[in-house]
Amino acid sequence: MPTAIASTLILIAFLMTAAFAPSVAPMHPNQGNIRDRLQAPGGEYRLGTDQQGRDLLSRVIFGSRVALLVGATTVLIGLSVGGLLGVVAGYFGGWTDTIIMRTMDLLLAFPYILLVVAIVSILGPSLQNAIIAIGITNVPHFARIVRSVVIGLREREFVMAAGALGASQLRTIARHVMPNAIAPVIIVATLYFGRNVIAEATLSFLGLGVQPPTAAWGSMVAVGREYLRSSPHLSLAPGIALMFFVYALNTLGDALRDVLDPKTQ
Repeated sequence: MPTAIASTLILIAFLMTAAFAPSVAPMHPNQGNIRDRLQAPGGEYRLGTDQQGRDLLSRVIFGSRVALLVGATTVLIGLSVGGLLGVVAGYFGGWTDTIIMRTMDLLLAFPYILLVVAIVSILGPSLQNAIIAIGITNVPHFARIVRSVVIGLREREFVMAAGALGASQLRTIARHVMPNAIAPVIIVATLYFGRNVIAEATLSFLGLGVQPPTAAWGSMVAVGREYLRSSPHLSLAPGIALMFFVYALNTLGDALRDVLDPKTQ
């Protein structure tokens, strides 16, 4: 699977770049020389400079840290809260399932990006609040997916045998249900990782996410709008980085689905 290998290598490159950003970046991302503002790519500035004379390559590198932080944290919020609700709803059923799922349906009734913007508008623009908002909107999706998997597992022979042998419901869930529900959740988590990165970039583009002078791909694209004719590299550099990052995540998610889903064998 060449595309999966290529996507994995791209993601590893982004991960290593983000982890060692202070050593990899040629300059400080927030320090610039106004005399070198809007320099074209080449020479000392490989990707050029922005309107404040800051090195664009350094800012793109540090922007990858924000993307990885947001993607990982929001998926973790959605997976932990939504996964727990999905397991409870799917395993116990009845009125518990009804209450949890109708609450999730209420959240799903709102358009995704509008709900994120509304939550951030209430909490205030910041990276932390953007992570909370995106994480909240992930909860109903993970809850429904985990619930559907658990409903199929609770009637399986090995789960019923565990209960017949005297295992408690908590032990049955922890030892037999949850481990067998991991595969589809991993696939969904990979896909939602990329979607959450795009959501954060959208918030930063609108001025509701990462605040200046912190480098973030969405805010960098927004600033570059004013210079598209004279200095298109201001928007192109972070935009291309975002495109490759999300493409690699989606491609890897498709590859994992092919490997982990027995129906595709």
